[in-house]
Amino acid sequence: LECEEALHAGHLKENRLRAETFEFLENDDSNLLSVSCPRGHSQGLAEILSQAVVYDAVPCPQCVKVKQVPPFCFNRRDCLLYFSEDNTARRGAMECRTCLNQGRPSAIRVLDIVVPEVFLSYNWGVFDKATGSYSTQSQVQQIRSILEQDLDLICWFDVAGGMGAGQNLRTEMEEGIKKSTVVVIFLSDAYVNSDNCKRELVHAIRFFKFIVPVFIRSQGQTKFGPAGWTADLSVEEWWNHAAKLCSDPVDPDSKQPINFQYLSRFIPIDFRDLGSEKLEDSMCMMELRQRISSRFHRDGHFQHHSLDS
Repeated sequence: LECEEALHAGHLKENRLRAETFEFLENDDSNLLSVSCPRGHSQGLAEILSQAVVYDAVPCPQCVKVKQVPPFCFNRRDCLLYFSEDNTARRGAMECRTCLNQGRPSAIRVLDIVVPEVFLSYNWGVFDKATGSYSTQSQVQQIRSILEQDLDLICWFDVAGGMGAGQNLRTEMEEGIKKSTVVVIFLSDAYVNSDNCKRELVHAIRFFKFIVPVFIRSQGQTKFGPAGWTADLSVEEWWNHAAKLCSDPVDPDSKQPINFQYLSRFIPIDFRDLGSEKLEDSMCMMELRQRISSRFHRDGHFQHHSLDS
């Protein structure tokens, strides 16, 4: 009750200040509170601020750190291309022209500008020569598109080799998981036997991430095993089954045992039997949306911590 009253008082104060600001802007007769373009068009700030259209800009973190006024702003959509499957070159930095002009290092990492909110961890699956794509990757790609469209969240969806493509990408993947709020693990028999996937799982456990386990259907055999989750639904301790499926249940780097027990805190979602319904309309997709959105609210993120801390 005390929190609700404080929140209500905060909203009242915010609304009062907004009303006072617009009253001042509307009553000001000077030209100081207007903006003109190079072509001579002029528009009052009150009118600009009342428009529904907001142009998405993200300030340079380095400019903010040194209190540069105004800071250089990056286009958020350009930043999001870093997380796109089209970015096969993994261009990981953008140039800040203000920092360049001021003699500061101008290459700003995208991971310092925007943060991936949902990390999608999966094994690629079986390669289909007809379509030129991988079975699990195609499923995850569809799910990612729905999540980004419906929830307006940034998803890390890797298609360019992931952690197996060198130490730099491994470091970036680890940081991507660390900064994310939710990690969705698309479980298959192949997943728990892939070193790359085990690394991602280890990072998610190490950073006490909120995990959404997803069982995916198999569409063939990979070198790591079936490309889907083969356990029966009656297996209650599914995390123990995952540990038994794993031929070498240790961190590929530290060689320490993987704490599969951590997964027991989370209830899996079964995507294996969609039937004739569309993916975006399915009950499992609805459940996934709800699980992820429950970890976010309008003014920030919920933090998930170890139950032992």
